[in-house]
Amino acid sequence: MVEEVGGRAAGSRGCGLGEVGLGDLRIGDAVRVHWLDASEATRPLTEAHRAFDTPIRSYGVFLGVKGLRTRHLVIAKEIIEVDRTFHYNVIPVGMIERVFLLRRGDLDPDLLRHLHETVARAPVKRFGRRLSGPALVTGRQGGWMSYA
Repeated sequence: MVEEVGGRAAGSRGCGLGEVGLGDLRIGDAVRVHWLDASEATRPLTEAHRAFDTPIRSYGVFLGVKGLRTRHLVIAKEIIEVDRTFHYNVIPVGMIERVFLLRRGDLDPDLLRHLHETVARAPVKRFGRRLSGPALVTGRQGGWMSYA
């Protein structure tokens, strides 16, 4: 189930443009998310703890929060209207450092409704196989989803 994160989150900094809490986001908001990704040992191992952090900045349109074992923020990074597909990113909420609201209601309401419904219907990702219907897929096409 996709959660529509409403109200104010603890530590929220308001609803204007700039840094906000997750609770301040509305479906369709354009956001920049600062988060830490898992390291793939692309750097030499050192004694410094900081060397293990992999800071990421992701930009996209907020589509909700989804997950069974842990919550993930879902954003659409690219939307190809002609093919009715979009490239998404799912970011573990516990790895998020900061969220910046760039613009409220950045998508056409009809397009946004289709994307949000698709994410809400999609089963949670299962590794190694694609589920029937709209599904989050892994592998060569991972991160892309069709919408109705």
